[in-house]
Amino acid sequence: MRRIVFALVVVLSAIGWGQTSYLGLFLTGKRIGYASSKVSTDQLNGKQVKRLDGRTLIDAGLLGASMKTVIDSTTWLGQNDEALQMVFLVGSSGRSQRTFVRFTATTIEVEVNNGGAKTKKSIERPKDAPVVDDAVNALQADLLIPGATRLCYVFDPMTASLVKNEVSSAGTQTIDVNGVSMKATVIEVSEPRATMRVYLSAKGDILKIDGPMGIEMRPMA
Repeated sequence: MRRIVFALVVVLSAIGWGQTSYLGLFLTGKRIGYASSKVSTDQLNGKQVKRLDGRTLIDAGLLGASMKTVIDSTTWLGQNDEALQMVFLVGSSGRSQRTFVRFTATTIEVEVNNGGAKTKKSIERPKDAPVVDDAVNALQADLLIPGATRLCYVFDPMTASLVKNEVSSAGTQTIDVNGVSMKATVIEVSEPRATMRVYLSAKGDILKIDGPMGIEMRPMA
């Protein structure tokens, strides 16, 4: 279940810009949760920045298991959508964890409060690929070329660490969304624990996402 939650967070901010957007999460046609995203402007260190608020909820009780996980996240982005600061609030099985992340030119400073137990650590920023808040949006322009592949890192709030992602263009495919056949550009997001396939319209809007363990995500009105 932890693997599912993180994989969903990876693409959370890809569901839309400029408004509150929702993805329903389904397993064998049964809704098991949702992901939401809202973009606004904010002030950080005296400068106007872009702010992204997201929530991912999975209720495993709908799968016959006694587990409900909620992740609330806020990300502040600077020029060229560079991540400046992140805050994650994770609640699962009666436990809570708050993770604060601050980006510098050379390091990523992390503070974790896990049920009152506080820890700090510093992560060296990788040099082989950028650290992004969303693997799909950050690389989407490069992925318009069929067969293109890009590497990036995404911060995992569940483990307070960076996870390397491979994002690639898998060409176009005709898919079925709610009984309607449509052509889509396919983007694959792979990391060590899961692979997701994101289907985009010609305008770059998400049509649906095939997630790990048979989970499907679809936009909701």
